[in-house]
Amino acid sequence: MKSVKQLVLLVTIVTGLMITGCNFSDEKKEIFNVGVIAPLTGEGSRYGEAMRDGIDLAITEINRNGGYEGDSVVAIYMDDKFDVKEGLNGLNYLVDYKKVPVIFGPAGSGISKALIPVANEKKVVLFSSISTSDALAGEGDFFFRNISSNSMQAASVAEFLTNKLSVKNVGVFYENNEYGINMNKIFKDKFNTGTITFDLPYEFKQADFRNSIVSIKDKKFDAIFIQGTTWGIANLIKQLRQYNIDCPIITGDGGYGDEIKTIAGNSANGLFCTLPAVKDTTSSSYTSFGKSFVKKYKKEPDVYSVYSYDAVMMVFDSIKKEKKNNITGELIKNKLFNTTYTGIGGTYKFNKFGDVDIPYVIFQYSNGEYKRVN
Repeated sequence: MKSVKQLVLLVTIVTGLMITGCNFSDEKKEIFNVGVIAPLTGEGSRYGEAMRDGIDLAITEINRNGGYEGDSVVAIYMDDKFDVKEGLNGLNYLVDYKKVPVIFGPAGSGISKALIPVANEKKVVLFSSISTSDALAGEGDFFFRNISSNSMQAASVAEFLTNKLSVKNVGVFYENNEYGINMNKIFKDKFNTGTITFDLPYEFKQADFRNSIVSIKDKKFDAIFIQGTTWGIANLIKQLRQYNIDCPIITGDGGYGDEIKTIAGNSANGLFCTLPAVKDTTSSSYTSFGKSFVKKYKKEPDVYSVYSYDAVMMVFDSIKKEKKNNITGELIKNKLFNTTYTGIGGTYKFNKFGDVDIPYVIFQYSNGEYKRVN
């Protein structure tokens, strides 16, 4: 009996040493931190999930190929919950305590607008793959995005309504935030061949649209353009169809996401939405990316996952010849301004405002799937 107790004690000690050894090794392992600010919870979480999927896949591949000068690249995530205060807190933590030179995100244009001045002051690169408001252009040298602004998106909608759907009268709902207000302003300028017969704001997280819908019943419109984020759009579409408003509905990129299926369901069949173009989904690079993505996440890649993946790969490609001790936000900024990068989504080249020129295309939703129609 005594020998059994001794054996158990010996196994316990050895196991403890093995565990301690593993922890000691992990603590000594060098890492290269990057930051991410994204809506990981709440109504905007589908954007955060798409960002995280793309970012994590890129970092997995970078680390598989040796990391950065042998250091493991680690993404530190901060949940902004689609809230400016949370976003600012996240940025300050990432820069002041984690000393990151680059932050990927945010998704929301309003949050980006609030964070840009702080990023400029702290000299950290803020790189968004989702924020599209034109008001962000020229706000600071440290802000970049590899998605085109609302101007191109609104122009695509106006052209599609005019040339493809032959719409003369359109009604508009827009989310009362930086994204919606900016998109609405630009669309009014772009849709110059017809008439906007109503123009109604709604709030982020709004779920009940009955009063607004009743107010438009006697208006004349051939189509409706909704400008906002996915959760609100899904609820609005569902309620429009419940009130037997059966005209074509088109949205910006906010009309793309799982909430359209889970909230609006069959009510959304026929919905049109804009999306940033992925240059060639038949290319060998996209095919390889798609296989890796499906293997890791058991689902097809979201377009925002593609752009987030490309954002990470572009940054690390731009600094690949630099020593890790030299990496600062200032250096990354200068490298990005002088980089042309061909990724999964296409070829990116920043102008003087940190913007790119990537076209938008139109997709149509039916029974849970989106198919390109132009």
